[in-house]
Amino acid sequence: MRGSSLLQVRPSVVRRAVVPGKVEIELHDALVQVVGQGNVELYPGGDIYDLRVAFPDGTAWAIDVKDYTSPRRLAVELRQEYEAQASRRSDPRLGWTAFYYVVPSYRVQWDVNYLNVVKANFVDAQVYDSQTILQLAKRKINR
Repeated sequence: MRGSSLLQVRPSVVRRAVVPGKVEIELHDALVQVVGQGNVELYPGGDIYDLRVAFPDGTAWAIDVKDYTSPRRLAVELRQEYEAQASRRSDPRLGWTAFYYVVPSYRVQWDVNYLNVVKANFVDAQVYDSQTILQLAKRKINR
């Protein structure tokens, strides 16, 4: 349509940026319901990791959401980037007491061995699906 100001996002951009962002926002909103408004920060430090969750006991979780079709490829990526994440552990603004990689729960529903494959190939940090990380946050709050 001539003169139209509508634009369409390329399918590759949708797959790599829009859809993964949707998972992060949904997880953010669910964690806010668990730990309260103002305790969950989306993209701290400009996307150093995806979510920072501050708990009443003074601890903080750093969560980096990863959505890869291949669990082996994800493990390779995690091995390459985790050292940089670990170096921020005591950063005054971005520091954390626990760091978690989180995959969307649908990856585990589609492939029940997904997390087992990731964990067999990457052992430096904990990896959970999004439903499990929510359960862990609920347990931590209810202690």
